[in-house]
Amino acid sequence: MMRMSSAPAPFTASITFLMIGDPATGCRTLGKGLFIRVPLPAARMITERGGDSVLLIGTHGTVLSTRGQDSLTLNGIMPNDAQRPILHLPIWKKTTLGTPIELFASSSLEHLRQEKPILLMGGVHGDEPEGVRLATDTLSWLKSNTSSGKTICPWIVIPCLNVDGFAKKTRVNGRGVDLNRNYPAKDWSSEARAERYSPGPSAASEVEVQAVVELVESVKPRLIIHCHSWKPCVVGVGSKIDTDRLSRSSGYAGSEDIGYPTPGSLSSFGWFDHKVPVICIEEDDTLKDYDTIWPRFRGGMIEIFEDLSLRGQTR
Repeated sequence: MMRMSSAPAPFTASITFLMIGDPATGCRTLGKGLFIRVPLPAARMITERGGDSVLLIGTHGTVLSTRGQDSLTLNGIMPNDAQRPILHLPIWKKTTLGTPIELFASSSLEHLRQEKPILLMGGVHGDEPEGVRLATDTLSWLKSNTSSGKTICPWIVIPCLNVDGFAKKTRVNGRGVDLNRNYPAKDWSSEARAERYSPGPSAASEVEVQAVVELVESVKPRLIIHCHSWKPCVVGVGSKIDTDRLSRSSGYAGSEDIGYPTPGSLSSFGWFDHKVPVICIEEDDTLKDYDTIWPRFRGGMIEIFEDLSLRGQTR
């Protein structure tokens, strides 16, 4: 335990955020624009009193931290439990080739186990950059609105799942497997109509799919959206209202079937096996201007994330 040899005169500092909790697993933001009275130098004062970590971020980015609320004098706190720090895991998982897969979330994954978040993914197929762009632009909107305290659905975003395929511009992953044929669905099949649709040596043989399955089973999302490109359409099972929102916003046809068998797909695993609604967005793969993607889907995405319902699921 560190203690100061003498008690310096206190000073008043303007604090941008006061967060109580463990910053690694999610903190509770108590207020913004606070004035706090602490002894100098606050960053060096550590006590063992109190149970929560207190993280103070000053108006100019200075980070002050201490433990134990009783060591601080707080003034003018305005409770705001809705705000939480956004989780960013630069290395959520690694592929078989050792490439990091990135994940963002509205709060800690531990906390989201109680929240049934919406799961959004891009880059399932590495040769479909349009899906990565839509996931990334949606993430920007989510981060901005979550940070501002707007009430929206809890969320998880994996901007690019198939990072090895994306780097090589191939549909399959680094081991030559089509991730959207590798899910451990009841209809998984070892047969493939072409090499680019290879389902892998066994169901869930791929690290990327194992990671998604583990995540789905852990947080039990209320809705899964994965972003692709092919012939423009919106294919959804389990939540027609959300399929219609994206169809209406984009002007693309909505349906419950893509028109050909997809054994071992995320839709099979998510909806048909586990009753988690799944939407597959197919952007136009001949698109030249990627800046048009977000404006086209923006309205539907906002409607979806502002709808706080559990989509027919129960807690």
